[in-house]
Amino acid sequence: MPKKISLALLPVLLLALLLAADAVAREGTHLLFGTVSCDGQPVVGAQVTVTGLSSYASRSVLTDSRGIYMAGKLPTDEYLIQVVGPELGVFLPARSNIFVRKDRNELNFKLKRR
Repeated sequence: MPKKISLALLPVLLLALLLAADAVAREGTHLLFGTVSCDGQPVVGAQVTVTGLSSYASRSVLTDSRGIYMAGKLPTDEYLIQVVGPELGVFLPARSNIFVRKDRNELNFKLKRR
């Protein structure tokens, strides 16, 4: 009798393991990073917003003194990227979507003055 009970629970245990693995994958382990520059100079304080196209989750980060931004713990998804440079306005790059599926994804932006 105990063997029948444990075999009957096997599909339930497998489903629980699959759901747990999916939850960990959605939590995010990917990094999107790069630089924001204008006229060859780093843009300090630019806001880089990444929005998941399937999850609609959005995260914004600011560039540092070297124009570098880092958005970490992103789940695998396709993202729309928007960059707002101080006094430069909103910038949507020609390639504004990136599919984040690797551990490290680099995307650099060159803004133009209006």
